[in-house]
Amino acid sequence: NRDSYPFHFLGIIPDDEQVVIGTNQGSPVISIHSAAGTAYSNICRRILGEEVEFLDLNHAQSFLSRLAGRFRKN
Repeated sequence: NRDSYPFHFLGIIPDDEQVVIGTNQGSPVISIHSAAGTAYSNICRRILGEEVEFLDLNHAQSFLSRLAGRFRKN
């Protein structure tokens, strides 16, 4: 629950494989189409005083989870 934090909650940056791809290409995270880029942008907008919905990270699967799933035995 965000209301239980003793500070103003700005957001969470999700684990995102697009960050690695963008970094390798020299692109700033905020300029690539990714969950992390969207999260950074939303945090910036909140700092500037905008009301921005928080991303739903419950359905997001991390890069490491997907990678581990490929090596799991069925």
